[in-house]
Amino acid sequence: MSSIINFVPALMRFGLTEYEARIYATLAKTGSKTAGELSFLSGVPRTKLYGSVRDLERKGLVKLLHQKPETFAATSPNDILFPLAEKLIKEAEESLEKVQNLSLAYESMKLIAGRRPALNTELSIIEGRQKITNNIINSISRAQESVDIIATANGMVRLYKSQSKAIERAMARGVKVRLITQVTSQNNTVAKEIVAILQFRSSPKVHLHQTVFDSSDIIFYEAVPDDMELETGNDVAILSQNPQIIESFKRLYDLVWGTLPTASEL
Repeated sequence: MSSIINFVPALMRFGLTEYEARIYATLAKTGSKTAGELSFLSGVPRTKLYGSVRDLERKGLVKLLHQKPETFAATSPNDILFPLAEKLIKEAEESLEKVQNLSLAYESMKLIAGRRPALNTELSIIEGRQKITNNIINSISRAQESVDIIATANGMVRLYKSQSKAIERAMARGVKVRLITQVTSQNNTVAKEIVAILQFRSSPKVHLHQTVFDSSDIIFYEAVPDDMELETGNDVAILSQNPQIIESFKRLYDLVWGTLPTASEL
């Protein structure tokens, strides 16, 4: 039953209860089962089994094969779960993009208003691709726990060329480094290389760069132009140490991370 439990959290993200997730995972992995077999293999009490099975039938995930004895089977995940997964990914990406835009607008507003005396300790602007890259490398070198990165397709190539050594050294210190990016036919070879040095998820669409260091700093930047050059570019970045913004993006990053395919799945 331990292998069945591994699927339960993911299935519960689609709105299934724990019992429903256990039952569906059992049927999908082991084939059709009678009620008694299903209760034993899934760990769902017999008193709770039938109600959960009926709910799964209404959701189109389980079908009744025989009446005597009652025998149940799972429907294909391709029919019901894949469309739901694609919907979750799309919603998470849209939420991430909206929050990024709001955060940039908020930080720009603070900079222009200049109302808070401590503003210069919470917010700074960096201009130029090389300066931004150097700042990121220095921050990675100081990180002790985690570095969470979002990069465009071309940004991932620049990251690999300019920051991979700093990332490898950080991971050797025990730092957890994660990357969300877009894999294309142009950067596929680099993606295969970068998977070997950090944790990786692929997103169909990424427009803005973002990196969070140890929950203490967050940097947003736009590459102008978004090409593969390492030194030339009129990039503009906003670096913030606002704990509320950093915590919000950490939570959102974790949410999006859980919905995206891994490198092995790609």
